Amino acid sequence: MKILVLYIKKYPSFKAAGTIYNRAYDKGFIGINEKFEIILSPSFKKNKEEYHAKYFAPLTGTKIIMPKKYYPKKEFLQFHLDEVFKS
Repeated sequence: MKILVLYIKKYPSFKAAGTIYNRAYDKGFIGINEKFEIILSPSFKKNKEEYHAKYFAPLTGTKIIMPKKYYPKKEFLQFHLDEVFKS
């Protein structure tokens, strides 16, 4: 189940980029902090250096684009950080 869809301004083709980032979020390689900024798992950085540098490193600290309604609940984001995110 998708808790959150990441909308990232840098990639005009959301369908292509969205799949990569949603999968990384589901597997705990990406998290969203309390300021709604993208954070990356340190374990992901170590294991996939070239891939990480190309697709993920530029997103570190980027704020997600908030939907017009139905904002992500901070409790859900915290649960993801505590239970899924690979810190």
